[in-house]
Amino acid sequence: MSNLNQLLARAKSAPAYSPAPDTRYFNADLAQLIRDASSAMPFRDHIPAGMYEPTHRISQPAATAMSALLGSSFLPDLIDKDGRITRVPAGVSAGQSTRLDAAIIANSRVAQAGAQLIVMPESTEALPTGLTGDIVLVKKPGSFRTIEAAIFDTVSEGDGPETDAPIVAMPVSSAPINFGDAISKGISVTVKRSSWKETPVDILAADLALALTLGLARAADEVLLRAIAAGNPSAFSLSEAAAQGLEFGELRALAGGDGAVVDQSGVLRVAGVPAELTADNKGTFVGAFSRAAIVVHERIDLIAHRLDTAGSVNVTCWASFVPCVPDVSKFWSAKAN
Repeated sequence: MSNLNQLLARAKSAPAYSPAPDTRYFNADLAQLIRDASSAMPFRDHIPAGMYEPTHRISQPAATAMSALLGSSFLPDLIDKDGRITRVPAGVSAGQSTRLDAAIIANSRVAQAGAQLIVMPESTEALPTGLTGDIVLVKKPGSFRTIEAAIFDTVSEGDGPETDAPIVAMPVSSAPINFGDAISKGISVTVKRSSWKETPVDILAADLALALTLGLARAADEVLLRAIAAGNPSAFSLSEAAAQGLEFGELRALAGGDGAVVDQSGVLRVAGVPAELTADNKGTFVGAFSRAAIVVHERIDLIAHRLDTAGSVNVTCWASFVPCVPDVSKFWSAKAN
């Protein structure tokens, strides 16, 4: 395992910070991460037992790492203590602390269309290993399940139900939630030491915290829309939607390509269905988004790596996503008429 991987492993094994009992903000910890990395050394001195001076130096990454829980991490306020006003993600109100998971959901286009955006930990189960009393933690996959109406058929009067009632498949569709197969997304941002003179590191960290939050929402959209596209949905028609037993009010569209028009009342629509624009897929999809989910691992990992002697820092963030589309027949593609 490389030094950087060891550093990240230590960050993952350490408890992620929690706002209790005193609320701590993601941007404040991010600012401290950047400060620590800007002065991080690429070595550490080794002093053998019985010696008073180091005899040699051991190389190490000039970096610091941290992990944060989306459900316990708070965004900076709209107005800070110095009166500065910052554009913040949708769903963030002045004077109120907003968790990252709530802000991600509020800014996700697939969530606005009705998809379930679920922030959750990786489920584990403790199992005994033998007579010694030791236990091991085993990853326990979950699932996202959708249940449709069971369709009754007409039977002949007087006949027994055992011979006349049709046998049908269970009207249940399921998609696995297994973080072992999760899609990992990452981003790196450089914070130049020279920029600290113009903008304090606390403000730079607040800006980065907000940008990462918005980016996590877009990453969730991209992963779910890509999963829908991979199912090769057929062309949309109202008759197909009716055949699936859907109400018109369940349908929403996300337009990343052709097919969207603005009606006379100023509402964006795709084939008459209320729509919203997206930059996270080139296709346009209509469907019952409530029948799909995007699962985000509750823990995000960050490494800040010192780049030069001036103290410029490269901040890298990783997140994991699991798309759940149990039944792609509830989605269709749409193109220009």
